Amino acid sequence: MLVTKEELKDWLNESARKRYEEKLEKYIDESIKTNALSGKTTFDICTGKYTPDGSRKTPFYDLWYTNELSEENREVVHKRIIEKYKSFGFDVKETTVDCGWHHSYFALEFKNIDKVIKN
Repeated sequence: MLVTKEELKDWLNESARKRYEEKLEKYIDESIKTNALSGKTTFDICTGKYTPDGSRKTPFYDLWYTNELSEENREVVHKRIIEKYKSFGFDVKETTVDCGWHHSYFALEFKNIDKVIKN
């Protein structure tokens, strides 16, 4: 099967990946700031959360699984983002969080963010 022009155009769309990367970084940076200001050095940035009415998606869900890019492009950016935070010194990994009601959601787990400034 031959590659289509639409697929090739999608795969070569670095500017769309860059815009998405910037949106993700802004959201993640804001989450780091919020947690740091409240004294939390280990936390998850989750795509879902538990509520008394059941689990529900968070704004991070819509950002992480955006329809603005193909799944392949999102994966490229996700790997890039995680590697960026790791190279800065953060202990970050992909994980899942149990939100009850038999729902698990994707999350980025940050551990001991205070150690970044000690290195």
